[in-house]
Amino acid sequence: GEPKAAWGESKEEQEEYAVLKLPDGREHKIRMLKPKLGEERFLDIRDLHAKTGCFTFDPGFTCTASCISAITYIDGPAGVCLYRGYPVQELCEKAEALECAHLLLTGELPDMEQRFRFE
Repeated sequence: GEPKAAWGESKEEQEEYAVLKLPDGREHKIRMLKPKLGEERFLDIRDLHAKTGCFTFDPGFTCTASCISAITYIDGPAGVCLYRGYPVQELCEKAEALECAHLLLTGELPDMEQRFRFE
């Protein structure tokens, strides 16, 4: 199967923004990110401090995403863990070590010819 990137919008999709209104009357536009997998929406606050002088406070790091990945997708509550679009449990149960090594190095599971050459 083809690898599935977890992030990114098609060019047809229009960017969405949330607006943060600060007590002094200033407004800051925050870009909304939507992953290709899952229904969550994310606020891109990487420029928040530079543009507003404000930080966010998230005790326990409970509602903060630490990275964007086009390689992995994890939804803990739903029990989903994908690597390049493949369920990790399925890779563990059905794929052989050489197939997984090929996937790690190239981003794709090998077909029969690729596997023969990879050995």
